[in-house]
Amino acid sequence: MKKLLIFLLIMIPTIFIAQEVQTEELRDANGKLISKTVINPNKREKSLTAEEIADLFYKNQNNVKHLNSLMSFRFYQKTPYFKFKEIMEQKNQTFGKFLNKTLISVTNPEKGITIHKYKVNYKKRTTVEEIGFIKENEGDSYEVISYNIN
Repeated sequence: MKKLLIFLLIMIPTIFIAQEVQTEELRDANGKLISKTVINPNKREKSLTAEEIADLFYKNQNNVKHLNSLMSFRFYQKTPYFKFKEIMEQKNQTFGKFLNKTLISVTNPEKGITIHKYKVNYKKRTTVEEIGFIKENEGDSYEVISYNIN
C-alpha cells in the first residue's frame, strides 16, 4: 500500500505538468525550415475573415516575417519563400509606402476560395492587386494562397 501511495504521489503531478506540445513548421519548396510556431491547443483563436487578413497583409507588408502567419502552406508550394521575400522588398522600394486600398471586386471560383481585387495606392504608384484566400476548414481563418500585382 505504501508503494502505491508513493507511486500516485509521483505520477499525479506529472500528469498535470506534462502537456502535449504541438508545433507548426513552415517550410519552403526545398524543404528548408522557414519558421516554427508553438501551438497552444487550449487557446482558440478567433476566425478571421478574408478582409481582416487583407488588412493585416497590407499593414505588415514591409516585414515578410509578419506575413508568414497569414500565408497558406500552398502559397509557398507555388512561390518559394526567398522569392516572395525578394518580390515584397522590391515592391516596397519601387512603389513606396502603402497609403490605402479600395476593394474593387470579390469572386469565389471554388468552395473555400475567394479572390479579392484591390486598387492600392502607394506613395509612388497606384496598382491593381489580387489576393486569393483559402479557408482549409470550417473553423479556420482565411489564409493567403495567391498574390498578384498588375
